[in-house]
This record gives sequence, C-alpha cells and structure tokens, in this order.
Amino acid sequence: MKRYYTIPVFIPEKACPFRCIYCNQYAITSAVDMPKPFEIKEKIESYLCTIPSSAAVKAGFFGGSFTGMPVKEQNRYLDIVRPYIERGKIDSIQISTRPDYISGEILDNLKKYHVKIRRIQTSCA
Repeated sequence: MKRYYTIPVFIPEKACPFRCIYCNQYAITSAVDMPKPFEIKEKIESYLCTIPSSAAVKAGFFGGSFTGMPVKEQNRYLDIVRPYIERGKIDSIQISTRPDYISGEILDNLKKYHVKIRRIQTSCA
C-alpha cells in the first residue's frame, strides 16, 4: 500500500477576514509571520530527507485563505514548490481556502501549479 505524506507550510490566517474557532491559526501554531521563501525550501528539504522515495508527497499551504491573496503572491509561494514537482520529489500541492475565494480564473491558475485534492480510497472488509 502506498504511503502518503504532506509537508506542511503554515501561512497564518493570510487573507482571511475571520478568526473562526476551528481555524484560529494563532492559537493552533503560534505563528504570526509569513514564512520566507528560504524557510519554505529548508522545510521541504528537511522533510524530503525523512520521506521514503516510494511515497506520494504533497506540499500543503495551510492556515489562511490561500486564494484570497493576490494571484502574484499565490504564485510566489507556488513557484517555490514547482522545482520539486518538476524533479518528481513532490507530486502535488494542497491549499487551505474559503469556497467564496474560488473562481474559474483562480482554478485555472492553481491547476498550472499542480494544486490538487487527493482522494484516498480505503477498503473495509
């Protein structure tokens, strides 16, 4: 059975106008600053050293409404992960967002960067 791993990158409540109790990133992670590109690269490299090469790996941008950020800012983060996808080290990207921050234009942009929803099937016997 294939194993699945997610490399988490926390974007503390970026672009979200609310602080919902189930998603209060300040309380969950204590993070208040946006991660710098070199910090994201270091985290990816660190995680990849511990993940088996046969595993399915995704990078996840969590903790805010990713698609509420300006597209240029989204792309700056997505561009950090792109080389790892091109080299086959990471399979896809996952994001956290609000459904009202999604449009056809945003979906087209995310698709270019391999942002996906992974469906894992399990069997119950």
